[in-house]
Amino acid sequence: MDSRWSRPRKLIGRVFGSIGAVALIAAAAPLSEAQPSLRAAQWLLPADRVSALGSRPRECLAPSALVDDADAVAIGRVAFRTPVLLGGQAARGGISCASCHSNGRRNAAFFLAGLSGAPGTADVTSAMMSTRRDNGVFDPLPIPDLAAPGRISRAPGDGALEAFVRSVIIDEFDGSPPTSATMAGLVSYLRHLRPCAPEKREAITLATATADIESAIGAARAALRRDDQETARLMLAGARWTLGEMDERYPGEELARHRAAIRMADRSLAALQQQLDRDPVAAARALGAWRLKPATLAALRRAEPDSLYAAGVMAAAFGVAAVRP
Repeated sequence: MDSRWSRPRKLIGRVFGSIGAVALIAAAAPLSEAQPSLRAAQWLLPADRVSALGSRPRECLAPSALVDDADAVAIGRVAFRTPVLLGGQAARGGISCASCHSNGRRNAAFFLAGLSGAPGTADVTSAMMSTRRDNGVFDPLPIPDLAAPGRISRAPGDGALEAFVRSVIIDEFDGSPPTSATMAGLVSYLRHLRPCAPEKREAITLATATADIESAIGAARAALRRDDQETARLMLAGARWTLGEMDERYPGEELARHRAAIRMADRSLAALQQQLDRDPVAAARALGAWRLKPATLAALRRAEPDSLYAAGVMAAAFGVAAVRP
């Protein structure tokens, strides 16, 4: 692996507006008007969209013996999936760490014109995301699997992984420095990643999205137990981002009522984000009781076979054959 992957990179923490407010990167692979408007499809070639949007590499995490470790891993996992962490052009385009590193592994289908050569590559010294690392040369490299051993030491206490992550956020993506809890969480998440055996892909479903939302809410609660409103706000941004992805999977007039329910849940989290500034105690209390409504979840499950979580529906929408995980 090229030594440039061992240079530090960068992330950030700001809050989104409403669902769908993030602009798409202009250089991304275009979608036809007849195809579904999934933001993640913008950095996939047409031939890879159905498989990459329908499944992802499995995520294997080493168990955490301590509650504090588990909380840190949960916070890092959410931050890793939240575009707002990276800031700048990446956040505007909806790109997160997980866009290149699905489940912390490797998105072999990632392709963004001007940034990628072949699918699964990216130029980490391009001015497309940040001018800080620009070397004036188009030299994309294979995106690494973060669960595999690399050039960066993961040993606790030596600071190498922390420096790497901070530089990715600040230098590679033009983001703002993350909170100490977010940084500790990202490092803990990366240290707990392990290769999966056997190597298989998992389907992306309503259940996986719901689990990601619940994880983000739990991470926000963990941050608030430490009176860390800024990290909690980022965790809520992560939950809202996943709600936005869920919203995209229920397109069309027939599924409009499901999108309305998803957007109502999003508005409730947006209100909690604002309340964190005015009355963090009340916000923490309200967050402790927050859940996706059982009736909403039940309705979404019933409609899932007609949504873009269904492989056949996704394939038909993109006009290609269905691909199983």
